[in-house]
Amino acid sequence: MDCSGSKAANTGVAEAARNGPGASIVDKPAPKPDPKPDAKASMDMGAIASELPEPPKPSVKKLPEPTPKPDPKPDAEALPEATQRGLSLRGVRKLEVLVKQLVADREIFGTFEGKDWVAEDYEQLTTTQFVYGWVKRVGVTGAERLADCRLFIDPSDLGVPKYFISHAWMGSFAKLLRETLAYLKSAPAGTRVWIDCVAVNQHPDTRPEVNMADVASFEDTVKACTGGTMVVVDMARCNPAARGWCIHEWDITTFHHGSDGLHMMGMSSADRQAIIAQVDVENAECFDPKDLEMILGNVRANHGTPAAFNRAVKLQLLFSPLSYRVDLEQLKKRSDGTEWNFGPVDEWLAAEPSSSRVLCILGGAGTGKSTISAALVRGVLGRPVEGRPGEWAGPITAIHFLKHSDQRRLDMVAMLKSFAFQLGLRLPKAQEWLDKLDSLEIDRLNSSDQAFDLLFGPAFVEACE
Repeated sequence: MDCSGSKAANTGVAEAARNGPGASIVDKPAPKPDPKPDAKASMDMGAIASELPEPPKPSVKKLPEPTPKPDPKPDAEALPEATQRGLSLRGVRKLEVLVKQLVADREIFGTFEGKDWVAEDYEQLTTTQFVYGWVKRVGVTGAERLADCRLFIDPSDLGVPKYFISHAWMGSFAKLLRETLAYLKSAPAGTRVWIDCVAVNQHPDTRPEVNMADVASFEDTVKACTGGTMVVVDMARCNPAARGWCIHEWDITTFHHGSDGLHMMGMSSADRQAIIAQVDVENAECFDPKDLEMILGNVRANHGTPAAFNRAVKLQLLFSPLSYRVDLEQLKKRSDGTEWNFGPVDEWLAAEPSSSRVLCILGGAGTGKSTISAALVRGVLGRPVEGRPGEWAGPITAIHFLKHSDQRRLDMVAMLKSFAFQLGLRLPKAQEWLDKLDSLEIDRLNSSDQAFDLLFGPAFVEACE
């Protein structure tokens, strides 16, 4: 659709949109002493070579190889319409030029809190003001999504996004665009991001069915964004942990993409500390109470209780843990058709501690050590109980998979922080102790000895006893 727009918008503003350099209104308006390993605890750190007593030998029976099936490619046309409205970085740059021109031409205006208002400073413009003062105006977008207005958005810049952008509407719109472009400065210009005020129809009064469908597509959109979610933090205006929809977006991101699918931007260490202190999903702010009911329903479905969710988010923000979800899924595919017998391992774990609590998986490169380790994680070690959110089976476990092609996996500090995150999820006493740590001190950790002393020293062991 070619949206008509105001006279000013159809001239200089439209020209800026074409030649620039390149949601709905829901809640977003206006190690020194080594602690003795627990008999029930395990840490899988890949293959460990040393002379140890004979470990139990799991047996494995290889079934006939299944016919390999290619991974299905996502069908863009099967995705919700709003999900398909990701905007390329090239389009984001054009939008930035457009909005600057709109402010210069005094084209963003409206009535707020009973007073007439005109945007005069691009840096001070909030997303709420941009939407209510321009996007929602009938003379600008008619009854369409901004993404569907060809006068302002080039259709060639639209498509399935790689990144979902999470932000509070009370935050700076200028910072939203600037941080997005800065974080992806090395990405190709065609890389697409999903921005709600662009992709979601903002006319619930005249197009309620489209608006509702667009809002309902949020989880599908997050799932489709294989790069994860980029969270633009603007603490000068709003703590995103206080906003229901921001927390909801974090929840579904980690559910579908793992803990390292969440990318926090524009945030200082002090900001992180303030966000952690305010995480409380039950008291999050939502424009519509029904939205909070929906968000809490999802939280209970994914985490069991709001308290478990709060704990997971706080630990996530505190430690920025690595995620192994993709590794486990890929390693599972490698062993499709394999029948495992880990009975001897179960018996060994259940027995009283012996002289050794280490199970070694020895073998040359490419012989299946990681595949066996992944199978142990899925079937023997600590794991969530399928269909019963918040419940766990197996011994208390922290895992790590080394990967020589990923520098983060070789960083001992990142590894130890990931262990702390995992143990905090399983051990309430550990989480209580970890909560007391200074996030600024955690951010400053730069050696494995320093990290071990802080995270797993005598104070940690004492707190967990």
